[in-house]
Amino acid sequence: MSSEARAESPNSPETAGPTDELISKKTTRRRFIQGAGVAAATAASAGPATAQSTRDKAWTEGRSGLDFSSDFVPNAYNEEDGLTRAKHRMKWGATLEALEFYEDDSGNKARLPGYVPTKSSTPEHDTDNVVTVRADKFDFPDGYNFPRGETYDGDGDGESDEDVYALDATHWSTTDASTGTVSVTDADLDVSKALNVASSSLADGETVSATFTDVSVSDDVEKSYFQGVINVNSVGSNALVKIALRDDDGDEKILTVDPSGDASTAKVITTGAGNGIVFQQRIGDLATDGSGDGTFDSIEEVEIRISASGGASDADVTLTAFNAEKPAKWVFGSYLKNEGTDSEERVKRERPGPGTFTMTSLDTMSDELKDDSAVIYDVEQPMRYTMQESDHPFEFRFLEASDYPGYDYRLQIRGKQSVPTGYDLTHTALSWFDQVTAPASRYVEVWTATGTEDVDFADIDDTSKTAHAGNYDSRGAEVTLKSSASAGNVNTFFADILLTSSNKSDAESSGGGGGGAPPSAKGGNGILSVIAAIFGGLGITGLLARLSG
Repeated sequence: MSSEARAESPNSPETAGPTDELISKKTTRRRFIQGAGVAAATAASAGPATAQSTRDKAWTEGRSGLDFSSDFVPNAYNEEDGLTRAKHRMKWGATLEALEFYEDDSGNKARLPGYVPTKSSTPEHDTDNVVTVRADKFDFPDGYNFPRGETYDGDGDGESDEDVYALDATHWSTTDASTGTVSVTDADLDVSKALNVASSSLADGETVSATFTDVSVSDDVEKSYFQGVINVNSVGSNALVKIALRDDDGDEKILTVDPSGDASTAKVITTGAGNGIVFQQRIGDLATDGSGDGTFDSIEEVEIRISASGGASDADVTLTAFNAEKPAKWVFGSYLKNEGTDSEERVKRERPGPGTFTMTSLDTMSDELKDDSAVIYDVEQPMRYTMQESDHPFEFRFLEASDYPGYDYRLQIRGKQSVPTGYDLTHTALSWFDQVTAPASRYVEVWTATGTEDVDFADIDDTSKTAHAGNYDSRGAEVTLKSSASAGNVNTFFADILLTSSNKSDAESSGGGGGGAPPSAKGGNGILSVIAAIFGGLGITGLLARLSG
């Protein structure tokens, strides 16, 4: 253990500072002695009765009055690297703070008692790329509102008053082969609209197709992007899937799922199975195929063809987003590449997938994905649940430290905390921690007790307490209170910490329950606390109050 990490005493070199020069500027030697005398007299007048009364001092309920950003106020926390929230409604916001919201079992918006730790806010974390998502889990209007302005009579009342969506199976027709068939169905996924197209019994040389004709787009089509999100559920080695945009005389722009293709080329979406594969190509940049006049100038049909060549083969694909009218790409957030190195750079996610990917924040996504009506399903993130944010009982009190020469007060805290449970929350590898933010020698007592939801603080039996003070031996260290914690269990944390007068001022808050700073981001105690630690060893810490007015 380094000298910096060892337990500190009020007279240790670590707490010492340039006090002689400071004192010479603020007071004469005579005033210094007078101040010391006042402090000693005050201490002597306290007597046994005062010490007894402080030991019996009542507890203050609630967190108001404590500054949890202080090094002298413990803020124990449960933490997990992989909390999955079943959904994130973008109307909750796109900031890191918005990731604290979830939908409870009553369908109401609720907040997790903590925050999302990042490398920037919590140095012991190794990344700022904390949000993990998958593209086929994005449900956003720009992903399913194609084509725009087309309506139909959906209920048979003679009025065409329902919007047409290319991702609705009802608008597609199919063409089978001699042996092979094709089906078009509405896929049952988290997103509101998803179209499944699958072939069956496709023989060598056969092609089946599904066609959508309820579309007519003619304005600047070559400037628009041929974009979407596809799940390739399966694709045989001899199968080829073509997604084609066709104009009024047969010209086509084609993207493919091709096991024999080159994924680095513009026309190939992917060469194999996978979920959440994003494709985005400007229509004008794609080669023109088909049987027309060679000029692609409108979109009148969309066709999905599955063919087999070199042997029988089938394919099964699902579109979870589709658009061909937008002159801009979707941006699925951005991440830090080569994080923590000299070559670190921020990179946009324009063609993520297959599978999950990370971003630093939902805020980095393009506006279409942040629409208030958009929903992202299965959002994974780290989460730290703190004592400061817990909604369970919490109490504290300041006692005189009459039995501890060199110190003026003892801060005692006792609080309960738990990790919420719910249908929309999936927890992974929870652990319970605290950080040694004060000098090691300040921790008089630290204990925890589990399963204390219905037990008053005063009624917690000594046999159920687990002592931890011996582990608070290195300032800055993380102490494991419970390596395998369980969501829903209510546990109690108690700490008794020695303070100087300056430390007490640092720990107190005139309003609210502190600034909400991550424990590892807690600041120092200032020059007065350094002086207080030195003078504390002489029993004259009261002098500081006189020096500081």
